[in-house]
Amino acid sequence: MRAEWMNKATNPVLEVLDQATTANLWLSKSDINANIQLLSGDQPSKNTVYRAFGDLVDYGFIRPCDSDSSMLQITERGRGYLQGELDASQIEPVDETSS
Repeated sequence: MRAEWMNKATNPVLEVLDQATTANLWLSKSDINANIQLLSGDQPSKNTVYRAFGDLVDYGFIRPCDSDSSMLQITERGRGYLQGELDASQIEPVDETSS
C-alpha cells in the first residue's frame, strides 16, 4: 500500500533502480530520471522524480553509494515494497543515528 509521503514517481524510481541493482549497477538521479522518461505511459515530471529521492532515502527504500552519494541503489526494503511484501504506509523513516 502506498503511503502519504509517496508520489507519482515512487514506483517508477524503484522499478528502474531494481533493474539496475539486479545488474549490479549504480545510477545517478539524472540517469534514473532519463530511464523513467523512456518508459511508455504517463511519466512523472522531472521535479516529481527528484522530489521522490529524498523520501525514498529517508524511508530506507533506496540508498546512496558510500563512496559517491550521487549514485543510488534500491534496498531490500524497497524491493519488499515492489514485491508487495511491505505496506509502505506502516513504515517509519530510517533512524540513521542508530545505524
